[in-house]
Amino acid sequence: MQTQETKLTYGIKGKLISAVAMLLVAIIMVVSSTYAWFTLSTAPEVTGISTAVGANGALEMLLLTQDATTQEWVYGEGVVEADKDVNTYWGNLVDVSSGYGLDKITLYPSQLATTGDIIKPSIVEFPVYGADGRVSNLSDGAVTGIYEGTAFNPGDGYGVRAVGSSSGMTERQLAYRNALSAAGTNMSQARKAAASALFTNGNAIADIAIRKGTAESGDGAYTQKDMKNLVALTTDLTAIVAQMEEAYKQFIIAYAASAALVTPSGADEAIKTAYENFYATVENWFSAENTIYNFGTTIDGITINLPTQVADSISKLATTKANVAAAHTGLTGVYDNSLPEDTAVEWTAFNTYLHKLVDVNGIKVAGWKVDEIITNKDAFAQQAMAQFSSGGIALDISTGGGVLADIADQCGNYEARITISEITYGVTLTNIPAFMNVKTTNPATYLGAIKSEVDNAGAPKNDGAQQMPISEFYGYIIDLAFRTNAAESNLLLQTAPKDRIYSDNAENDQTWGKGSTMTFKATAADFTDQDVKDLMKNIKIVFFTPDTEDGNKILAYAKLDIENAVTSAADGVTANIYLYDVVDGVETLLKDGDAVIQALTQNEAAHVSVLVYLDGTTITNADVAATVATSMTGTMNLQFASSATLVPMDYAQYQNGND
Repeated sequence: MQTQETKLTYGIKGKLISAVAMLLVAIIMVVSSTYAWFTLSTAPEVTGISTAVGANGALEMLLLTQDATTQEWVYGEGVVEADKDVNTYWGNLVDVSSGYGLDKITLYPSQLATTGDIIKPSIVEFPVYGADGRVSNLSDGAVTGIYEGTAFNPGDGYGVRAVGSSSGMTERQLAYRNALSAAGTNMSQARKAAASALFTNGNAIADIAIRKGTAESGDGAYTQKDMKNLVALTTDLTAIVAQMEEAYKQFIIAYAASAALVTPSGADEAIKTAYENFYATVENWFSAENTIYNFGTTIDGITINLPTQVADSISKLATTKANVAAAHTGLTGVYDNSLPEDTAVEWTAFNTYLHKLVDVNGIKVAGWKVDEIITNKDAFAQQAMAQFSSGGIALDISTGGGVLADIADQCGNYEARITISEITYGVTLTNIPAFMNVKTTNPATYLGAIKSEVDNAGAPKNDGAQQMPISEFYGYIIDLAFRTNAAESNLLLQTAPKDRIYSDNAENDQTWGKGSTMTFKATAADFTDQDVKDLMKNIKIVFFTPDTEDGNKILAYAKLDIENAVTSAADGVTANIYLYDVVDGVETLLKDGDAVIQALTQNEAAHVSVLVYLDGTTITNADVAATVATSMTGTMNLQFASSATLVPMDYAQYQNGND
């Protein structure tokens, strides 16, 4: 079966931006020399001002970039460069109908590879056939790859991915690809987990920084609640260090399997075998409770010359790990959960441990270092208010700023939206929106530099070929991100067609969505519409969050409603896509507000990937055409919605159907 040029639709071409109008009334009082007049006017006021503020509700989406980041439109002179992939910027339409290689994919039966609600790194398991034509076993050797102009080449990355294998790939090549992919996954997981940790507990650091920077005397006021959040942060950081350790481990295994390890000329068969299987020797070495911190260049008589920066980068990670452990132990000793959360804690009781996590004085708040704020109060207040009016105050942490900065040095920049509890300067502001940005000042991240070395080493050769593209396809993945400005909203699968902007607009084809459907047409004259329906029953769709701390976490399952499929002579068979639930073996289609994929956090990006595969556990020979290689071809359309009632901005040219 050939999948399909695929089109996900949830928006107009481009992006509608919410415009919020703010009215600033400035009253300049000119004081005369008459003291009596002045005394009568010490509290002037202006009354009866009516101001309407325009706002809109939005559910936005984009296609993840290859490194799983999300992008914003940049406004100014000119437009976005021609070579930019507009799908990777926030909007409400993602079109992957061409340029992503989906029309090159022919799906073969496979089985979803899961442990509980977690999809394994291989994504699917596919059949291996014996000489007698029977399935001898299921292989977990599937890899993912992104289309690179002519083929899907195995490797890490996000966007539109094929899932499959290469018939010409050796065990060593497969090990190289799998280890390289696992390393990239753990590197990405660590960065995303760091952003999540800041989102959950970073407000404690922000509050401490503000209190310390604005205290007129002493070091500010700190509480047991601060300690509670800091302890929770160190727990998260411990797990993040473990993910970075796993990334190093997998990079080392990939390097051991790469073309950089060359069998000595004239070697006998035993030595050749040892070199060919050296990656497995390294895997076993790690399995024997060895760690990256005591990895030697020679194992079982074979020497591997790792990139020169590996030892130094691992040494830096060892320091980071020690600082996290020391901070966790120290802060746990300071935190007393038997005391009320507002119980005061002296700065000297915890500052040593906090400093290991972050150099508080070096944090820049609204452009000012914390230890500069008290002597530049007016300038700080002015800049803070300007950023507050623009959507949030920036807190910046960079290289040398403690464990939080170390993570950026290791695996890349990250950020999180947080809330500052209070800022007092003349007036008191509470629950202030802020952004914590953690950035490396190094030209390359430590793990990123090693990844480049392993990439450059390349896959081990196979008859002179370095690149072995995916040749058998068992599924494809589309990696998306969603965000909404609505509170307490769920992301829904929208099955019935719906206007992407206006709930009451039925006249504008540009903004009218097509719902969630699949349409297939037979490629052989003897493959009937009923045959098409029988084959469509075996297509499965899975929504999952990629690369969480535990792995690829399943969010929801979907299938086609074949019972109510519509047949057209021109298009073939069209069936709606519904989420479904299984209770006591009975499947129930989930519709409307019950079709929840996941809850959305207000103004936070949620990564959701869509996997489409042909379920080999239910398909039979009777379901496929006998005389052609491809039984049917077609298209898929996905549409999404928010459970919140969103009120869009009045954008007349699209409301009226104008270009």
